[in-house]
Amino acid sequence: MADFSVPAQAQAAAEEGKTAKTFWQAGEYKAAVKAGRIDGLQTARVHPKFLHSNATSHEWTFGAIAELLDNSVDEIPNGCTHVHLNVEKDREGNPMLTVLDNGGGMDRHHLHRMMSFGMSDGKNNGDRIGQYGNGFKTSSVRLGADALVVTKKRSGEKSIGLLSFSFLKGTGAEDVIVPIVSWSEKNDPLDDGKGRAQSLEIITEWSQYKTEEALLSLFPRLVQHGTLIIISNLWDNPNGGPELDIDSNPRDIRIPRNEEKQKRGRNMEVHEVVQQKYHGYKTSLRQYIAILYKKLPENFSIVLRNKRVVHRDI
Repeated sequence: MADFSVPAQAQAAAEEGKTAKTFWQAGEYKAAVKAGRIDGLQTARVHPKFLHSNATSHEWTFGAIAELLDNSVDEIPNGCTHVHLNVEKDREGNPMLTVLDNGGGMDRHHLHRMMSFGMSDGKNNGDRIGQYGNGFKTSSVRLGADALVVTKKRSGEKSIGLLSFSFLKGTGAEDVIVPIVSWSEKNDPLDDGKGRAQSLEIITEWSQYKTEEALLSLFPRLVQHGTLIIISNLWDNPNGGPELDIDSNPRDIRIPRNEEKQKRGRNMEVHEVVQQKYHGYKTSLRQYIAILYKKLPENFSIVLRNKRVVHRDI
């Protein structure tokens, strides 16, 4: 079995990675060793540092969140009627961002395509935000270091995959390793072998869910089918505070005022009322989502922190 523990020559890089809690500093990646690989373990043939450089296309965090919502909107033809965007806490009380929809879900093959690079279904729809099969990678890494994807098909096939910048940086990996495990509707393994054992080991070590039972406990949240994305280890802003404000409004997610002051100058307070009225979408995720799409089906809802977003025409 391949060894994915942190080797001595990667330890310095791993320690350095622990101090980079902001997205813009996290790209200082030192690949010390080539991680071991075995048959059946999914890899994306790009250097992990590309994960970060690719995600810099999202200077604005709300744009990254929009990419994740767009994946759910794309599932409307497959029967998706809602997407829930929430904030949850990990085992240590740190915030995690979750996106849950009731779309058609993905099998193992399509999950790997989602978590790899340079793959697209060739759709060309001008209403889509992420048209090039790249949205999940750029958006998830832009928002946090680690993303767990939990998905279930109508057939009952279930899979979980992990895209973890923490794992890749902590082990000094030279390739983007994408561990994926799959089960049948009755929780029987669908991917026996060394690859499964290694993937399960990585996911339980580097995600918030430390046993196979804990991973399986996530599927009831999908009810019959759909996809759940859990983004953890959210980035801080350059001032040392959280990049997303989840505390000031329990029904919203906001960009902290201090960050806006840094971007716009100290005169923001003078115009605060005007800015909130006419440009509130720049700091309020609820206001931004309300004007994000030109038109959505009446039976489709976007729910932010347990309250439906009301669409607004502009």
